[in-house]
Amino acid sequence: MDDAVFFQILETIEEILKETSFAGFDNIPYLPADSIQIRDGLFDTRDTDEEQWKDEPVPAMFITPATEVSRPAEEGTNIEDDITYRVLVQICDHEEDRFNRDRLRTHLRWVQDISRLFHGKDWTVLDFDGGCPVISWAQNTRLIDPSAFWKHNYFVRGTIVDILSREPRTIT
Repeated sequence: MDDAVFFQILETIEEILKETSFAGFDNIPYLPADSIQIRDGLFDTRDTDEEQWKDEPVPAMFITPATEVSRPAEEGTNIEDDITYRVLVQICDHEEDRFNRDRLRTHLRWVQDISRLFHGKDWTVLDFDGGCPVISWAQNTRLIDPSAFWKHNYFVRGTIVDILSREPRTIT
């Protein structure tokens, strides 16, 4: 049985990110490839006890399915649907000094690099089972949880990647 197209997309995004060098400025370490991981849920500090997430490896990038999958009835063709998959790529880091200028420079560079990797990316050259991703767009989020920053000194910033895929209307 083939993996779901959505999971194949998550794996492809993980592979692309792991092949990219995420260096840090000055005394900020680079982001190791094993810190880039697919997760089934986003990094969220709201309504949780710090003990639940304080041992997360940081800095890290978490790749998660974001919200819903869009399948507008009026899009596509008679035999194929146009489906948009939403993926959240989160940068998570912890810093005792929340106003560390070099860390901010590093994080903003990583956000920029993620956006450039996926905005307007042609996916037709990639091989997928059961679907044909066509193109993706990237949009940065705001700081997801301001309390993570102000209460716990976590930097959490994300990029939403929307991937348009053309897929058969029946189970293959």
